[in-house]
Amino acid sequence: LTVIKRIENSRSGDTRWLCRCSCGNLKEVQGTNLKTRQVQSCGCLRKEVSSNKNKKHELSKSRLYRTYQHMKDRCYRKTDKRYKRYGGRGIKICNEWLKDFMNFYNWATTNGYQDDLTIDRIDNNGNYEPSNCRWITTKEQCKNYSRNVVLTYKNETHCIKEWSEILNIKYQTIRYRINKGYSIEKILFIGKLK
Repeated sequence: LTVIKRIENSRSGDTRWLCRCSCGNLKEVQGTNLKTRQVQSCGCLRKEVSSNKNKKHELSKSRLYRTYQHMKDRCYRKTDKRYKRYGGRGIKICNEWLKDFMNFYNWATTNGYQDDLTIDRIDNNGNYEPSNCRWITTKEQCKNYSRNVVLTYKNETHCIKEWSEILNIKYQTIRYRINKGYSIEKILFIGKLK
């Protein structure tokens, strides 16, 4: 507020001043309220501060924010269907991220986040924290599932999906051969071996 001029006292005899707010509005203020800084604007400052408190960030509709919320849900919300595989196993989120989405956002955007990538824990038994997380494609993420069946042939290891792509064999065919108890050679090369 900038004081423009003194105006008549209040009914109780307090000194009053006509002031101009930085937003342009005029406001009549008692002298004691000016001295103690109890009144600092026409009211616009209070609205602005209140608005900023309720609006921490404008990312609540972003994919990254949904990723963050899903991460919290599977680690801390016992009713989440994924809780058993995450929070139920003791997987947590580091305090830095858990307390403030913007910390997670800043880490994500400086560590390769893109809308077509998913968050991945490098150590599947480790927590969600900067040193244990990275951004990878959904295809790469599928290779990390604990229920994946992994096959090794001549020191080359891949999950069924990868072998299917490498050898141009249907995924279901490889699955069928595994369930029938075929040897690794027959699983991967039946009809191709000589």
